Amino acid sequence: MQEVIRCVFFLLPDIGATAIANDEISKNQYLDGGEQRNGKSDYVCLNSSGDEVGDGLGVVQDKDMMEPLGVPCMVEIMQFLCSLLNVAEDMDVSQRMNPIDFDEDVPLFALGLINSAIELSASSIHRHSNLLAFVQDELFRNLMQFGLSMSPLILSTVCNIVFTLFYHLRQELKLQVEAFFSCVILRLAQDRYGASYQQQEVALEALVDFCRQKEFMAEMYANMDCDLQCFNVFEDLANLLSRSAFPVNSPLSALNVLALDGLIAVIQAIAERTDYAHQHHEQTVPEISEYFPFWQLKCESSGDPDQWFRFVHQQKSIKRKLMVGVEHFNRDKKKGFEYLQGVHLLPEKLDPCSVALFFRYTPGLDKNLLGDYLGNHDEFSILVLQEFAKTFDFEEMNLDAALRLFLETFRLPGESQKIQRVLEAFSERYYEQSPHMFVNRDAALVLSYSVIILNTDQHNVRVTKKMTEEDFIRNNRGINGGTDLPREFLSELFYSICRNEIKTIPEQGAGCSEMSYSRWVDLMWKSKRTSSYIAFDSYPFLDKDMFPIMAGPSVAAISVVFDNVEHDEVLTGCIDGFLSVAKLAAFYHLDDVLNDLVVALCKFTTLLNNSYADDPVIAFGVDTKARMATKAVFTIATTYAFLGQQQMTVPLLSSDETDGRRNRSAPVRRRKDRRVASHCQRLVLMKQSDMKLSNLGMELS
Repeated sequence: MQEVIRCVFFLLPDIGATAIANDEISKNQYLDGGEQRNGKSDYVCLNSSGDEVGDGLGVVQDKDMMEPLGVPCMVEIMQFLCSLLNVAEDMDVSQRMNPIDFDEDVPLFALGLINSAIELSASSIHRHSNLLAFVQDELFRNLMQFGLSMSPLILSTVCNIVFTLFYHLRQELKLQVEAFFSCVILRLAQDRYGASYQQQEVALEALVDFCRQKEFMAEMYANMDCDLQCFNVFEDLANLLSRSAFPVNSPLSALNVLALDGLIAVIQAIAERTDYAHQHHEQTVPEISEYFPFWQLKCESSGDPDQWFRFVHQQKSIKRKLMVGVEHFNRDKKKGFEYLQGVHLLPEKLDPCSVALFFRYTPGLDKNLLGDYLGNHDEFSILVLQEFAKTFDFEEMNLDAALRLFLETFRLPGESQKIQRVLEAFSERYYEQSPHMFVNRDAALVLSYSVIILNTDQHNVRVTKKMTEEDFIRNNRGINGGTDLPREFLSELFYSICRNEIKTIPEQGAGCSEMSYSRWVDLMWKSKRTSSYIAFDSYPFLDKDMFPIMAGPSVAAISVVFDNVEHDEVLTGCIDGFLSVAKLAAFYHLDDVLNDLVVALCKFTTLLNNSYADDPVIAFGVDTKARMATKAVFTIATTYAFLGQQQMTVPLLSSDETDGRRNRSAPVRRRKDRRVASHCQRLVLMKQSDMKLSNLGMELS
């Protein structure tokens, strides 16, 4: 099978770019009895110049598409391999047990072949729309599902596939990548979500592999943290690495060292980009002075740095204010609206559409408050509910999938009248987009009620006598304008609800939630409307905003690891991390960060510790950490203390001289600087002693 995959997908880079008009690609163009078929096809193919190949009646495909091992064959192979992943879904197992974990041989077999196919063809997939569409939807959805497997081998293979897809196709997989990090990596790399140690280790290893790509974190910040509808992936991943580097119990575990490697890789990548800073000029982004429909904003040109830089800065500014508005809204709805109106993120006179967009696309809103507001009986709330329902796309979705998606965005209120208003808005929108299924809106409303009742009946432990399939079908007789709905449709609906509960109390907060099928359908709908992916180069366009977010936690994490580790390799990595932080703090004039770093390093020198007063030289000479920390302090002092008055972050002056150069209105900063000056002066005195620091190791040996 590996040889078959190699032979087939090795050909993709040599196949010319094609476009197939018909989305149905299930039938292949194979050789029949050693002879090629008549060459006529319903598919419309374009050559590399974009011209149609063939006449107007039956368009003749180009030679590459006529080959038996062409793009349609590749899609069919990928469909077959994904079907092997889905075999476990049909197993008769308890609802509390994960069917994926019963037999990992078949998933590993399929994932191994998929990995080989992607490695061979990923760089060319974007040129073939049908293969790309399959990767974006069905393949990535299966990878998301199996990424939560308890098997470390399956998780590792999934991460390898996603890494390859990210490297070659990230511009076509923006929301898919965000979902993978939010719902898989962040969920498994933290012990608070019930992941095993093996899962945490594999997830963290995968994250570190991504972090070693120099532009990875910068692209996450630009495309996720600066997108109003995405989670703050950069911020979440940076916090995860900082927390995971802290050792809970000494000595350090493999997870701590892994997280440290990822953290230092990110900091060093940012530090390296400062060498290109002279080629980048900053732009000022004006503040919003009046409300405008910012939810529909898109970057005009993701390839022009001047345009996308202004765009992401404006989006990030809006997002910060939105998050403050969310905090106010979750405490008091009225104050939340007043704040958002004050910063021009809602119009001065509230209109239903703008409020509905705020409810629909802003992460972090309290879903209990949201459900209560949408169910209110006042006229404005009813209009907001109607506009809120119009933001959903239910086309080609089953009723239960549409209802799941709708109810995942807020908590269904407990009052019967509020439930009725919510379901009326849902039914109207669903009927509008699926008129072929019901004769009127009332039929969709009655069936929606019936589904909610069935869901409560099947999944409430207090209900002892459960509804049967016949009971459900009998309860819904004649609801479709006096006629019955198809029995097969109702039966499928019944078993779907029995197998998978509709959660009317959705998970609170943002990120780290499982990806349901309905959420995936919504993600695919959003991916067609989201801003294009911004690919980075070596210029530090956003590093000035990124570094302050992770500077403090990074210094703390590296300091703790440096204090608890004895391995020379890890100690060297910590020093490299300290020096990179110092370089960035001096470059971006972050005096407090540099001061805190020097103070932290001075503590490791042992030269300020009175317990070594009897024989400080011998104690210093045998302490590897002390020598490394002292060398780092002097390196920072000599490199960054005299780069200019604005970058004077390590004062090697007397306390009086230092105070004279400080702003008298900043007592906290003066205290910090005096403390740093004192530490550095004492170290200078040690350096000027008869026993020179550079010769300590040699003389002791």
